[in-house]
Amino acid sequence: MNKAIKISSLLISLTSIVGLSGCTTPGKNMLPHGDMTMAQIYRVQTGLAGPSDTQGDGDNTSSNNQFDVSSYQGKTTHVIPVNDQYTDDAQNQINSEFKVLPNPNIAAYIFPHMSHYSGTNVPVPGYTTTFFLYEKNHYAMPGEEY
Repeated sequence: MNKAIKISSLLISLTSIVGLSGCTTPGKNMLPHGDMTMAQIYRVQTGLAGPSDTQGDGDNTSSNNQFDVSSYQGKTTHVIPVNDQYTDDAQNQINSEFKVLPNPNIAAYIFPHMSHYSGTNVPVPGYTTTFFLYEKNHYAMPGEEY
């Protein structure tokens, strides 16, 4: 029994040492650092880079990390459009297969009248409202002509 206790304590010790060795990895040098700062990468990607921005000198002084707003005023950047019409999702698929049949709005004028509320007459001014011709929207079957 004494031998079993020694083996179990040895296994626990080895497991603890192996488990804690993962905490000793160097945190800062795990990923390689590039030559350009984030501000330089942004300027290059937006087309606003000067000749000094494309050369990564690795100098991280505070003057390189400052964002100069005045150099960007009045300039437009090219933004890549998001192609939502090419994205196939459930809503696009339903809208393309089941077309909504026309349900026109009808405009109606309500003349001024008296409303009887809580035993008193309350004047209501005239107003215009709209409502749909049908109570609910109707949908065409897939492939149905309308």
